[in-house]
Amino acid sequence: MSYFRYDVAIVGAGPAGASAAIKASNEGVKVVLIDKKKEIGKPVQCGEYMPSEGEIKRLIPETSHLNNFIKLTRRFSVNKCKKIRFVSPSGSIFEFDFEACVIDRSKFDKELVSMAVANGCDVWTKCRAIGVDLSKNKLIVRKNERIIYVLFKVLIAADGAFSLISRNLGLEITRLEDRSPVIQSYMSGLNLEQNVCEMYWGSSYSPGGFAWIIPKGRDRANVGLGTRIGFRKGGISMRDYLRRLIEAHPIASKKLLRGKTRSIIGGVVPVGGPIPKTQYKNVLVVGDAAGQVLAHVGGGVPTAMIAGEIAGEVVSSHILNGTSLEGYERLWRREIGKSLGKSLLLRKIGDLFIKSDRLVDMALKIVGSEGLARLIRCDVPKSLELAVNKALTTKKLMEKLKQIFSAVK
Repeated sequence: MSYFRYDVAIVGAGPAGASAAIKASNEGVKVVLIDKKKEIGKPVQCGEYMPSEGEIKRLIPETSHLNNFIKLTRRFSVNKCKKIRFVSPSGSIFEFDFEACVIDRSKFDKELVSMAVANGCDVWTKCRAIGVDLSKNKLIVRKNERIIYVLFKVLIAADGAFSLISRNLGLEITRLEDRSPVIQSYMSGLNLEQNVCEMYWGSSYSPGGFAWIIPKGRDRANVGLGTRIGFRKGGISMRDYLRRLIEAHPIASKKLLRGKTRSIIGGVVPVGGPIPKTQYKNVLVVGDAAGQVLAHVGGGVPTAMIAGEIAGEVVSSHILNGTSLEGYERLWRREIGKSLGKSLLLRKIGDLFIKSDRLVDMALKIVGSEGLARLIRCDVPKSLELAVNKALTTKKLMEKLKQIFSAVK
């Protein structure tokens, strides 16, 4: 039976956990970063589409923790996109300018962990956290069939949407209906517009969500879709929906059918907004585990890195200076809380339309390309209000929408 002592134990070496490790270890705090994967960054469970510096500052204007995100997205960019093209269920096209890059997420994640190691952080891979005893500040870990105990002063849960740490401690995690199952195929042999990211709506292909074609340069692309449990029809698997998109969608299939599928990966994205409490005693919850995701688009890398950096700063100050860990909750909500809240409200508004392809078509025609450009940037255009008023007339729904819009304002 082996025991190890650390100031900070971090479970999960994705962008949230690695960012926390970089900050904390940089201050001289003794940190261990634990991940179940054999190799950091693989498999890639990400569309790899990241907003440019200008766009991310518009999306999250209150934060001061974007330097690493901006630096590493530039460094590991494999393609640049200039536009987003939305395709409605009926095939109507809506296009607008949006600067973004497509990154090599595997290299991106590896570099974050390398930065933590350079600061003195220990990294354990192929290592699964299986329990926590907070009364003894003890994390229970399995590595190569051996049980290892990690004694910590602070524990950071960065272990994803199904966070074992949060569940072990009785903390709230994202509800089942607010988790979006996703599936993605990495394809080659495609002839695509390399500077355009395409997004498709339609209940036959991505019920409760949307599908995407994200060009990665040369002849390659990430092709995937997200759904929601309450919107899907029984008996249809995620692979079935992906197959439909590639083989049967009247527009997408013409671009994808002759391509070659190199790999397929699935995952889950929390789209229910942040959990109510992300600090409990000497435990902090960050990233997907905390629901810190832009719910209207399912993007979580920049927000995870921001929250992770804040967590790293708070825990190092706690270890070195005895300051309270309660500052974590206050600080991350100050920097990204407003953006996450507006994003969740937009997702809830979208839910009222996305149940019907006809309503989606109608709303898109009213909102238009200019309105969609504002929506993607977490802004609510007046045209969306008009679409809502036209589509939904029952008193109950209108009262609900009034509450939503008053909250956005």
